[in-house]
Amino acid sequence: MDSTHEQRHPHRVVVKVGTRLVVDADGLPRRDFLNRMADEIRDLMDRGIEVLLI
Repeated sequence: MDSTHEQRHPHRVVVKVGTRLVVDADGLPRRDFLNRMADEIRDLMDRGIEVLLI
């Protein structure tokens, strides 16, 4: 694999998670935002991508 492939298909992503989030940028309540984020993380993990939460 070349570096171009690596950039387009990461094996690991880092997600910075704020602890004081009340609503997200779209105005969704925290619970809805966290549920959506969990679904997206689950999808990444199902595709074999390691997700690091910081």
